[in-house]
This record gives sequence, structure tokens and C-alpha cells, in this order.
Amino acid sequence: MANPKSKIGHNKKNFLDKPVEHIDITSFDSRKIIDSMGKMSFASRDTAKASEIFGEMLKDKECSIFLTLAGSTSAGGCMQIYSDLAKYNMVDAIVATGASIIDMDFFEALGFKHYQGSQFQDDTELRDNYIDRIYDTYIDEKQLQICDIFNKKINPDNLIGETKNSSYGHVFKLYLRIKNVNCPVSKVSLGANQGQLYKIQSDHIFPKAKLKLIYKNKPRKEQKEIHEIANIMFMSAEANLDKLVSDPSEYLKSLQKNNAQVLKEQLIPEDESLWQIDSYKLFIQKRRDLIAKSISKFLFEKTELLKDDADNIQDISKLIYLDESETLEKKSSFLINLKSNIQDRDIIESSMKTIAGFANSDEGGILLLGVTDDNEIIGIDDDIMTMKKPDKDGYRLYVLQEIEKYFSKIFVINFIKIKYYEVDSKTLMVLNISPSNESIFFESKDGKNLSPKFFIRIDNSTKELIGQELSNYVIQQFGKN
Repeated sequence: MANPKSKIGHNKKNFLDKPVEHIDITSFDSRKIIDSMGKMSFASRDTAKASEIFGEMLKDKECSIFLTLAGSTSAGGCMQIYSDLAKYNMVDAIVATGASIIDMDFFEALGFKHYQGSQFQDDTELRDNYIDRIYDTYIDEKQLQICDIFNKKINPDNLIGETKNSSYGHVFKLYLRIKNVNCPVSKVSLGANQGQLYKIQSDHIFPKAKLKLIYKNKPRKEQKEIHEIANIMFMSAEANLDKLVSDPSEYLKSLQKNNAQVLKEQLIPEDESLWQIDSYKLFIQKRRDLIAKSISKFLFEKTELLKDDADNIQDISKLIYLDESETLEKKSSFLINLKSNIQDRDIIESSMKTIAGFANSDEGGILLLGVTDDNEIIGIDDDIMTMKKPDKDGYRLYVLQEIEKYFSKIFVINFIKIKYYEVDSKTLMVLNISPSNESIFFESKDGKNLSPKFFIRIDNSTKELIGQELSNYVIQQFGKN
């Protein structure tokens, strides 16, 4: 018999394209069909009988009702049911697995989703795409790990003997990624999607070969200190290949010379007396303190922003699937022609015309970058990688400078707001353009079409106005010629 599991060659976006929708029992009346099932057999009659018993329990004021549930039912679409049962006083207590509370309920409170999948899918392929499977339901492992960091209280003693592959090691790596810390050598952001050459790797700050000589007669438990995350630096694969085993003092000085902020960013003690091989124990003690303090502060700040973050994720999800309109335009890229895969001035100017159109219209509008016209999320990560500073800050600066080049610095300050979002591991940018109080003209920089042009938004398109139509609009909109 053939293996029912199949490799279908999907990527992560294909796997995570159908969110599980939680059933809303308040939106319909199921009593008639449940009553009808009472006249049938097998599980149908059992369901009707259970409903009858539950009804009697609700009528009995002395009856305490316990709801017991497993996490998989929450992931499967029952979260709203459990919420409503509590909301309408239909249960007195809930007994749930930890997965129900953390991996399912709290996970979705952060704005993340479970996705419809298949129990027959090859788990190896899912793992390659960093996807977990709950029977026929998928969950993004990276999002689950982000969920986990909200439930950890870190102090220096927690880090003793913990390696880069431990839960604490992974939290530290996530911290560096989310904070967009740069690689200490290549200066490429560890938080960006960089491909294999810039994939995050790690190396020992104090060479393990030298430490093994010092620790060779120590107890096995103490030998674990050699590989502690307090002795680990995360960097790009390219930088790791170039790194040679060297004295830690010389190595850290060379990094500091290349990037003055590297030690602070990587939470490395700046006291040079701790960089000597015989000061290793003092070094890792100090670095444990720095790591624990910084990550704990970060987690507290993230928890404070939790509601806003969840709302933001829900808002961008709605925006992606809205149709283009007078106030919404979607573009796959800001500067790369996806057909030729090279930077294209025409692509940039297409966005500039849209920006001018929004600014000249009554309500302004939103330019969403990284999403196609048919709502496919492709992200702007390829755009970001073309920057001199290939990270979000570098890309943001580039976009603002381009807008300023076509319009003015005052226009950028007063009418442009930019925000990033992460959806399905893809980076999206939202430009919010406010309506201008004076007419905004677009002038091409291609060296051919030098005459100023005036654009407005009509329905879901950016249209040029000329002649009397232009004159009438400017008088009506701005009160002057």
C-alpha cells in the first residue's frame, strides 16, 4: 500500500494560506437540528441526549458545571465556543491543558493564527518550512516561539550551563533578531531574511579549544560552561566562515574597531580586563547578568505593547484582503521590477504618482508595499537586500529620501507616515499619506518627461488631470489657481 503522506513541493506561504475560523454559536439557532438528531441513531442521538442533559444542568441552580477540554479542539476552531460558554455563565469552571491556554488561546491573542492543513502531509517537509502539525491543523513554529518568550522570567542563574540550542538560547537569538541587531562583522541585520549566505550562525567568543584545556579536569557539569550562551556570539554565516580562532581580547578589540556598538548590541561586557582567558568565569558571570537584564526588560516592554501589537496584526490582515479603492493601493515592490528582477525607476515613479494622487485627494490614502493586486503576500525583503544598509532602517531611510527627492522635506514630515508589519514571515511596509493643504505636482526624474503632472485618485486608480479640468479641481480643492 502506498504511503498516504505526500510531498507536494509547497512553500511556507502555500501551507499557511487558510486560517482556521472559530465557529460563532451565537450567530445561529441550532436547537431544531439537535432535536431532529434525537430521532436518529449512533452519535447523532448521543449528541441530542448530551444537549438535553446540559439543558437540565443549566436549569439546576445547585449544579456546578465543569468544562474539560483539550488543546487540539481550541486549535480546531472551538475557541469562540469556550469563550461564549464562560461569557454567558453556562459553565462554572474550566479544566484545560496547558496547550489550550498558551499554545492555542494566548497564541491567538497575540494576533497569530492556526491554519487548515492535512493529516497526510509529509512532516519532514513541514519541518523544513518550520511548521508544526496538530493532526490536520498547521501552526507557524516561529510564531509559537515568539509566544513562548512572553512566558519566561529570566534571571542570571537560569542561564548557567544553558547552550545556544536550549530554550534560553533560542530566546536570546530571537531577542537579537527582533531588535534587528547587526552581525558584528558584515553589519547585516540578524533580523532580516538574508538567504543562506547571511543565515544566522554562532561561534564561541572564548575559543573552545583553549577552554577545554582549562576545564579538562573539572566536573562534567562545570565543563558545560564552555558552551554557555554567555560565551556565544551570533553572526551571519559569511562572517562565521571568515572568523579565525584567536585570542578573545584581540578578537573583541577588532570587532569593536569595525563597529563601535557591537559589544553593546551583543550584550558583551566592555571591561577589557574580563577579555583575558584566565578571567573567563568572571566574563560569563557578567554577560549572564547583561543578557538576563536586557531580555527581561525587553519582554516587559513587549508585554506592555501586547494589545497594540495584536490589534496591528489584525489590522494589516484586514488591509491585505481589502479591494483597492480611492484610499488604498497595493504594490509588489517600491523599486524592483519583478519581471527583470532589477531596480527600475519606472517602478519607483509609479509609487510616486500614487503618493501624489493620495495627497491631492480628499481623504489621502494608504500605499501597501509587498502585496500584489490579487492579495498575494510577497514581501519587500528583496527590496531591503538591495540597500547599502540592508535592514528596515536603511530601507525606510531610502523610501523617505526618494519621496523627498520628488516632493519636499516638508511634505515628508507633514504628510507621510511609515510602518512595518511582519505577515507569514514576510516584511510589509504601509505608507499612510495624509491629504495635502496645497496642490502636489509630480515631476519625473527619468530625464525625458520633465513637465510637472497633477494626479488624483478616482475609484481604484491614479489619474492625471490636465487643462481646464485641472484648473477647476485645484480651485475647488485648494481654493486657488
